[in-house]
Amino acid sequence: MLRKENEVFKSTFQCTDVSMWKNAWLYDSVLKITCLPFGGEGRFRRVFIDFATVSEGDHILDACCGTGTLTSLLAEKVGRTGTVTGIDLSIELLEKATKKAKQATPLTFVRANCNDIPFPDVNFDKVFVSFGLHEITEVDRLSSLQEMYRVIKKMEAFLLLNTIWHSLF
Repeated sequence: MLRKENEVFKSTFQCTDVSMWKNAWLYDSVLKITCLPFGGEGRFRRVFIDFATVSEGDHILDACCGTGTLTSLLAEKVGRTGTVTGIDLSIELLEKATKKAKQATPLTFVRANCNDIPFPDVNFDKVFVSFGLHEITEVDRLSSLQEMYRVIKKMEAFLLLNTIWHSLF
């Protein structure tokens, strides 16, 4: 289910740039190519989830969820007693995520800025950020991390998977 900000939350978004992913059709292709050396995107993300010890019944936030690949895999692990919420600024990516999601999974997608997460304090068992932190402007990165810390129950349940690719050029 996709919830647009004006339907659920009254918060205003500080960030107007949704990065290079204005062309959402490129997003999944780029990630598939990037993960090839690691056995493919699916395997790479499953190893990440296994490392995180996701359990049935967990309540998880996937920040910068993009097209929802990790979000959908997380939903399979938490089962019907858990929840997974993906947030992203890009409506185009969230629409793709909604189409990819299986109907039976406990998934919600919300358009939200990571530096103004529209959920109460200590709301999630785990917070994931996968290939998204580098998309947040340097000015907003610290406040975004503080927001993720605010909504998580225990700090050891914050899981970050990112790239330094942008730093190489």
